[in-house]
Amino acid sequence: MEYFMTKLRKMKKLLIAFSLILTMCVASVNTTVQVAYAGSMQDVEDSLGLSQNNAQTGTTNVIGNIVSIISMIARVVGILLGVYGLYKLIVAFKDQDANGITQGIGILAVGVILIMFKTIVSAIFGITVN
Repeated sequence: MEYFMTKLRKMKKLLIAFSLILTMCVASVNTTVQVAYAGSMQDVEDSLGLSQNNAQTGTTNVIGNIVSIISMIARVVGILLGVYGLYKLIVAFKDQDANGITQGIGILAVGVILIMFKTIVSAIFGITVN
């Protein structure tokens, strides 16, 4: 009977971890990723904002595209850090580890800040991000 209860507890922990990861993935579904395709060089310049014929050509558009790429990477890293921080926080609460609770909250906060990187950059610097 004890063996069955141990297996049941492990399955419960796995189910909770899987549901947290699934929730974070669903929350980040609105992240758009441009897929590279074999087109002309003009198409590549237009998508990067480097075209000479584009009315929006300028440093703001190029910086916006660079910030967009960096924010996409930051969002992925933020989701991973958020999941890890939440896991560390749950384990620290279970073990009643004060140092672990502090680390878990810190990692979780950094993850949330990285997820919100695009909004923070837009609010502080006024750069329009695609």
